[in-house]
Amino acid sequence: MKRNFVPHLIISISGVRGIYGDGLTDEIAEKFAYAYGTIYNGSIIVGRDSRISGKPLTLAVVSGLRKAGADVIDIGLASTPSTEMAVTARKANGGVIITASHNPREWNGLKFLGPDGVFLNDSEGAKVLEVFHSTGDIQHKTLDGALSEWGGANEHHINSILSLDMIDSNLIASQRFTVCLDTVNGAGGPICT
Repeated sequence: MKRNFVPHLIISISGVRGIYGDGLTDEIAEKFAYAYGTIYNGSIIVGRDSRISGKPLTLAVVSGLRKAGADVIDIGLASTPSTEMAVTARKANGGVIITASHNPREWNGLKFLGPDGVFLNDSEGAKVLEVFHSTGDIQHKTLDGALSEWGGANEHHINSILSLDMIDSNLIASQRFTVCLDTVNGAGGPICT
């Protein structure tokens, strides 16, 4: 996915990102999700970070995936690792993370995952881009896929970490550490409250 054919949109093996409303619009997000959904059809996890544009982009992504016939499992606000782990926990065919990572708040993006919960490689990403560019207007397609929600993705992630043999949560708690946490308005904030 190294070629960029959409103005003001950065396309790479990590996915697509741009300033919401400029390069990255709801229509572009829906069409990328549709392209991805035609390849990774089946159940698809969708998670988002805490950016304001995350909710409207989630609606667009869910619409595109469902128009491709995918069954969407919306996990809501979740970190990138929580979304990755949700793909394998739910045995999904893939996942879409709506995030722009380190970019400023006006940015957002889509990161695509394979069924192993790992980012698509270059050739897999190129296939999504190829379908994106060869797909016409999808506005009048019907929503064939189902939509469900799973509110347990973040808990699953935390419990998976705490169940590791190398983690002794009782020993850690007994030390009564004072912890200062700044999640910089990220998806981890609500999880830690």
